Amino acid sequence: MSRVSFRLSIHLESPALLAAGPPAGNLVEGLDCIPGNTVRGVLAATYLRQNGHEPEDKAFQRLFLRGEAHFGFAYKEGAWPFPLSARTCKYEDGFVRDGEHVVVDWLLADLLQNLDTEPPAADRSCTVCDHPLDYAEGYYQPDGEGPHEVHVRRRTITRTAIDPARATARSGQLYSYRVLEEGQRFLGTVEVPSDLENTFNGLVSSDGLSARIGTARSRGQGWCTIRCERSEAGGNTDLAVAYNEYRNSLGKPVLAVTLLSDTVLRDDYLRYRGQLRPADLSHLGIVPDDWQETPSVAYCATRTVFGFDGAPLRLPREPRLAIQRGSCFAFLAKGGNTPTIPANLARRVWLGDHNDEGYGEALLWHPFHLQPDQEIACV
Repeated sequence: MSRVSFRLSIHLESPALLAAGPPAGNLVEGLDCIPGNTVRGVLAATYLRQNGHEPEDKAFQRLFLRGEAHFGFAYKEGAWPFPLSARTCKYEDGFVRDGEHVVVDWLLADLLQNLDTEPPAADRSCTVCDHPLDYAEGYYQPDGEGPHEVHVRRRTITRTAIDPARATARSGQLYSYRVLEEGQRFLGTVEVPSDLENTFNGLVSSDGLSARIGTARSRGQGWCTIRCERSEAGGNTDLAVAYNEYRNSLGKPVLAVTLLSDTVLRDDYLRYRGQLRPADLSHLGIVPDDWQETPSVAYCATRTVFGFDGAPLRLPREPRLAIQRGSCFAFLAKGGNTPTIPANLARRVWLGDHNDEGYGEALLWHPFHLQPDQEIACV
């Protein structure tokens, strides 16, 4: 199916609470990004309000209910999550450009150590101060001058429940929630069928769309301005270059997959899986038999994702087990195979289930794994 890509910009005008899961005690933990399902819900409500149509409308069904459109997660300023293989100095964490010590990546270094070669020893301590390395967490922004960290501003708001009979604070009902601060901009990608381009493009005017997202909206939270513009799909031009860079670095063909958002995968019995396989990329034209069944090196973790149905049900959905964003996998070619890479393969791809909610966005042959502190944006 041919799709066109749109760049969605969400500017927060007030604090926003996007709950990460059920409350733990009296604290509601919020996400540090805007999930694709939230974006889809806002635009779906806008479509029905503007057109006066019922949910049975065919265009509405194709855009928001049948999975033909993909609504990606929106990260601050379009930043990327750090791969789980990234490490940085435990005491002076960050990139050289930020005035901190170096950031390194262990994926290819570990892969070299698994091969019958004499690879250089991977840096397991900071090359500047010789202190231990720790996980690099959060987000970073790649650009031509070198990457830099992106920090999402959050704060904790404390409230108390009100006794409706006395109109006073209810005893023992103090609660807190962690929100995204206002004044931040989040960027995400939406891909829609090409024949619905004009329909989708009309949802957001040139002046932007004023909307509310998240919970606690009756308390003034969640106000935002959404803007949308057509963007180039990108990703195809540099794919062969990236593939050859990895092959030259290792001396063998390698398939590297890095998740940009949480990914939901199931096996033949509909059980949730915590690891990627080459067969999960077969719909992209990649031949699973060209690659080893299990990854030679993997840095991965899982998390449980939650959600709620909208009106009129407003019931919690079944919790899903997802492979955490930032997880990365490296597969070597089988035997002496020389895998064929499809000519029309994109750099950014979608894997697994629930792509219409933003799950399953991934990047093939991520440039971060080659030179994490000297990356040049190419996708």
